[in-house]
Amino acid sequence: VLFPLAKAKCTTELTDAVNRIVRARMQSDSDGYADFVRLHFGEDGSVASVETNTPRLAKLSGDVVGDVTDALTHERMTVRIPLGSLSGKGPDVRVKLAVSQKITCAVRGDFTESGINQTLHRVFLRVTVEVCALLPGAVQTFSVPTDVCVAETVIIGKVPEAYTRIDRFASDVTETEIDDISDYGAQGQLRNLP
Repeated sequence: VLFPLAKAKCTTELTDAVNRIVRARMQSDSDGYADFVRLHFGEDGSVASVETNTPRLAKLSGDVVGDVTDALTHERMTVRIPLGSLSGKGPDVRVKLAVSQKITCAVRGDFTESGINQTLHRVFLRVTVEVCALLPGAVQTFSVPTDVCVAETVIIGKVPEAYTRIDRFASDVTETEIDDISDYGAQGQLRNLP
């Protein structure tokens, strides 16, 4: 019963700590989106490609792991859980938590539709910290992943002359059973879409 409560409190504290560490590193080392991603434009001025600065992201990743390791692995946390949450009365139960040396950082890019002619591009770091909860009579290990956005921009494209949106309200709908087709001026025949 203690473990889920200790895990929840620890996750909140570690997520806050990792966010602070990444923010501090970004303020001292980064110029923002242009530091991690370069947009290449075509002859007509539209975005032709997005190039990630892999060495720069790898350096940031390594720096963040080092900063998190320095800040957290020598610390032992004690989480106080009111015994009342278990039985309705009594003093606090103390659960000791130790951050292990297993800290990883992965980079992830994300493109999201942000309108008819806009795409939101974000670059995330996922910092995962492994923690040991020292419970009475047992040791439980769990991971705390934290996603931190390190770069974000909206890429604006051309406004199309026509727009067709096809919504599927169920995942098992076939191409011939499309639930809702909204045709905003598009001409021509509906083709099978991938």
